[in-house]
Amino acid sequence: AVLNYDYNNLYNAVTQITVTNSNGTTDVEGINPLHHYLDLGTILVPGENTITIKVCGDLENRKNASNSAATMMAADAPAPPGGGPGGPGGSSTSENGLTNASLNLYTVGEVNKIDKHILEQVIANAEECVANGEVDNAITSVQKSFNEALENAKAVYQDESASQTAVDQAWLTLLKEIQKLGFIAGDTTNLNLLIEYAESLVPEQYVDFSAVETALNSAKEVVPGEAMKDEVQQATDTLLNALLDLRLKADKSVLEQVIAEANSKDATAYTAESYAVLTSAVEKATNVLADENATQQDVDTAVESVQTAIDGLVALSGTPVEAPTENNAVDQTTQTGQETTTTKANAAKTGDVAPIAMVVTLATAASALVLLNKKRK
Repeated sequence: AVLNYDYNNLYNAVTQITVTNSNGTTDVEGINPLHHYLDLGTILVPGENTITIKVCGDLENRKNASNSAATMMAADAPAPPGGGPGGPGGSSTSENGLTNASLNLYTVGEVNKIDKHILEQVIANAEECVANGEVDNAITSVQKSFNEALENAKAVYQDESASQTAVDQAWLTLLKEIQKLGFIAGDTTNLNLLIEYAESLVPEQYVDFSAVETALNSAKEVVPGEAMKDEVQQATDTLLNALLDLRLKADKSVLEQVIAEANSKDATAYTAESYAVLTSAVEKATNVLADENATQQDVDTAVESVQTAIDGLVALSGTPVEAPTENNAVDQTTQTGQETTTTKANAAKTGDVAPIAMVVTLATAASALVLLNKKRK
């Protein structure tokens, strides 16, 4: 509202304007002696307002006002003889005080109207996301922030005194939360099963457990309800592949037996060539025995190589050959995964050596008989 007032500024001055209402009494600032109006729009409140305007006149004006009052009094008295001032024909006008005061109200234009159209639409979309289960599929932290933003948006929409800034901030915050619903939580059921299995394994029983250990530690960092679908799937695949590549350490007990048997052979009892073959096979088998990363196939091949060399030993003439028995026969064990298959290995193939020794003996005997007959003649 604008306060308009008139007074004779040649003799008077407005010294103070106050407004008294439910906020108390306010001393209005900004009085301009050249203007006859003052904007009180920021001070007035709905309801009763008391506006006080104080005007101060100069001494001359007060003197004139005093003379005017005396003249008016004289005008009411009988006229003196001979005439003079007074009576109906004698008067004077006071210039003291306001001559007019009025209050002109005004209203704020359409620019201050609060627009909640966007807020209304965003709230409707958010409630639809709740109804179709999209919010429930999001990660836990997004569900929490989404629900908080939705409740705040509803409160602002219902608040008739909410400013446009508050309205705009409410729908913008909620809109961002709707966009986060793409953060879908991953199902960690399979991942938890793989973690449980991996933790039950004994690392020392496997050739190389490092890949499984790394994948297992990463999988444990995946937080159920917080990890997104892609993150859970990646952790699951990585741990599964590491477990699939895992290999048990080879069973080397049979290899140890055949090496021990080979080392028990007397080199002087066999031909150099056949014993050299055994020496080479034992050397390779010993390397396999010391190799922690050797596979079961490597071990089985080494066992077969040493056993073949033992079977191929050729005894020197006149050297007794050890006869195979059930007690010194060597078991060959082939391990595949967790299953073990045992077969009985052949001892030295004396069946092949015996005929050769018999032929040599017969030939020697025949030669002796020929020489004896010559001497007799």
